[in-house]
Amino acid sequence: MGWLLAFVLLSVLILFHEFGHFLLAKINGVEVEEFSLGFGPRLFSVVKGGTRYSLKLLFFGGACVMKGMVQDEEDADGDNDASASDEDNQVSEGIGRHDQRRHLTKGDGSFQSVSLGGRASIVVAGPLFNFILAFIGAIIVISLVGYDPSTVLYVDPESSAAEAGLQEGDLITGFNGHPIVIGRDMTAELMFHEPEAGKTIEMKISRDGQSQVISFTPDTYELYRMGISYAVGDGVAEVLSVVEGSPIANAGITAGDIILEVNDEPIASGDALNAYFESHPLDGSELKMVYLHGNKERTAYLTPVMTPVTEIGFRYNLYREKTGSLATIKYSAYEVWYWIRTTVQSVGRLFSGQGSLDDLSGPVGVADLVEDTYEDAKPAGTGMVFLNLLNLLVFLSADLGVMNLLPIPGVDGGRLLFIIIEAVRRKPVDRKIQGTIELITVMLLLALMMLVLYNDILRLF
Repeated sequence: MGWLLAFVLLSVLILFHEFGHFLLAKINGVEVEEFSLGFGPRLFSVVKGGTRYSLKLLFFGGACVMKGMVQDEEDADGDNDASASDEDNQVSEGIGRHDQRRHLTKGDGSFQSVSLGGRASIVVAGPLFNFILAFIGAIIVISLVGYDPSTVLYVDPESSAAEAGLQEGDLITGFNGHPIVIGRDMTAELMFHEPEAGKTIEMKISRDGQSQVISFTPDTYELYRMGISYAVGDGVAEVLSVVEGSPIANAGITAGDIILEVNDEPIASGDALNAYFESHPLDGSELKMVYLHGNKERTAYLTPVMTPVTEIGFRYNLYREKTGSLATIKYSAYEVWYWIRTTVQSVGRLFSGQGSLDDLSGPVGVADLVEDTYEDAKPAGTGMVFLNLLNLLVFLSADLGVMNLLPIPGVDGGRLLFIIIEAVRRKPVDRKIQGTIELITVMLLLALMMLVLYNDILRLF
């Protein structure tokens, strides 16, 4: 069931993306030759308003075929006498991109015949519609369950943060120069900009409606650690993150898994896991952990290691609370921005060498994530399944929009880059050069997709 839901979810994301291209193409007077649901041979089609609307055999995703968007070499040389065949030259570019046909005509109704601004709007419309879809989903989620205010829940009385004056109930509004709006901002901040020993932390807080600035140096000491962070509270002890190369990671436990037992003692919640470690401090002895990975129960053995630790000295809120109508719109917009920013930062880490290809997931990885989300939420009922999948749609739609805007030839961002270059040079990039660059890039992207697919399959087993 989870994989079927993943199939539907990804198809919705892609179709909405393609509908953005379709709508802006129509507005700009570009002929849309075909708008299809699925790929492969047609099962059913109807022509209306000059556009063929098709249902195809492979019921996954969709395509928007525009006249003259891709031109062949004869067009680059000024020969406009011929056009490519209907099906033989159709190119499937994968998730979030178009099926395209080659046309040599630059007359009215072709993609190349409209202004630079018109072409740019058509290209950008796909990712923009992904952001719109994410915003709609966020409004539904936040109107039902609310947002996660960045409130301080607990301050260690012996920490430097407590000495600096941080108190339970303070609302965090800034951390080391970065704005904090929701609790997950703090999680992202600590993940992408981990506090360093001896380096001062500057926090902006709001207390009783008054803004304050608190500065302190994080506490540093050595402890036996496993390399795990998990959800606290009366909900399940879900693993939020694991440190690469740590005992917990080497044991095979990953983010999203749920801890069920530690040394044969049942763990019913994050608070219960906290209580266990408080009564059984880590001392380097081997631990037996039973955990849930998706719907599979597994057992892992691991030994904590002595690790230098930098502690901020407080915990912050990640739970949601309802808010008013205007605030719902505000936080829905911010929810989309949060996922856009987080995706950009993740891509930045990858290109800077701080991340690895193992951090990437393709359709199989996404399908497995949807499956896990479905199985985790199913015991709580249909409503919880809907909310969790909708929350996942918000993230995936924003992520897809960002990835398609990357300035890489072969995706929307690459096409936009060529349009910008044409605007600066006041003449288009040579079609042969552009085609060669796109061909090489697409081949590299396909190789990357195969590697990501291989990693996704390895994770499944």
